[in-house]
Amino acid sequence: MNENVTYGDLNERADRIARALLGLGGTKGDRVILAGDNSPFWTVAYLGIVRAGLVAVPLPAGISTKDLSYILQSTEATIVFSQRSFAARNASALGMVHVVTDKEAGSVPTALSQTNDFGSGSRPAGSPACSPVYSPG
Repeated sequence: MNENVTYGDLNERADRIARALLGLGGTKGDRVILAGDNSPFWTVAYLGIVRAGLVAVPLPAGISTKDLSYILQSTEATIVFSQRSFAARNASALGMVHVVTDKEAGSVPTALSQTNDFGSGSRPAGSPACSPVYSPG
């Protein structure tokens, strides 16, 4: 299924993700795993990660659970963005991380937290269309 996303939508969703990442305790330079196929979810997540001042670690959707475990350990990532199918297939490796999926997913029992795409939805009334989350200066 194709989803049309305007630049305004992209900006608002990336801002929402950036704020949520900072709310999860993300700090400048922290690594965030981003696994999945090319999609609006992937693009918005990537932009939100960068906007928050964090480092995106993109992985292919077909990565093995063993390799994912190794990368999680070596990067010290505590947040994982993935498609629902990826989270379900790799639930055993997603312990002690915050898991964000593109759609509502089955439970990842050992995750620190689990939610579906907090970058979707409309902007709350009265909130600014664009506000800087991280500025490198």
